[in-house]
Amino acid sequence: MCITLPRQVGIVLSPARKSNGLAQAQIAREAGVSRQLVNRLEAGSATGIALDKLMDILGSGGCALEVYALSEGWGNIFGTNT
Repeated sequence: MCITLPRQVGIVLSPARKSNGLAQAQIAREAGVSRQLVNRLEAGSATGIALDKLMDILGSGGCALEVYALSEGWGNIFGTNT
């Protein structure tokens, strides 16, 4: 899924967490954040989350963050053509 708004993260995180049989508290503990933050992220109301914490939360919930350039030519930075 291509996420264009921060509040859309929860659309991906919540079902992934549930399908992996994980509670918000488990994700929070593994990521080193509060359960309330995970809850707000899933509800689409979390703001100001540091990128490293977001990646920790997503990873703990069975998700990954993928970033790609929207314009052509940037893929060559890493030796790829995408």
